[in-house]
Amino acid sequence: MFHPTIMLRKSSVCKFGTNLYKKGYDCAEDYKLWTDLVMKGLQFANIPENLLKYRISENQISNRKRKEMFQSSLKIQVEYAEWIMEKMIEKENRLFVFFDELVKLFNDGIITVKALTKAVHNFL
Repeated sequence: MFHPTIMLRKSSVCKFGTNLYKKGYDCAEDYKLWTDLVMKGLQFANIPENLLKYRISENQISNRKRKEMFQSSLKIQVEYAEWIMEKMIEKENRLFVFFDELVKLFNDGIITVKALTKAVHNFL
């Protein structure tokens, strides 16, 4: 989803609070917003048409602050994976041990965030 293409009903979004853009997610505030809204139950749909022409420049934030954007994106992905794990553990308590070990492997640097999220999504 590209930020300039998003259309939302104000009533759908505002029911989740007024402080929609969170601090601490440098260069990825929009990604955090979409993830938070999904976690609160808002559903998204995609129009299967190209409706945006996007100009790329060396001076745009995504090029100048690539490292910060990448770090924020990883942080959001881990938070989302943790949220999914919590929801799944609520339904099936025996998954706690598996997810706990998975998080330990991630925290010890043995597996990547990509491997963590892939393992979590395989259970969905």
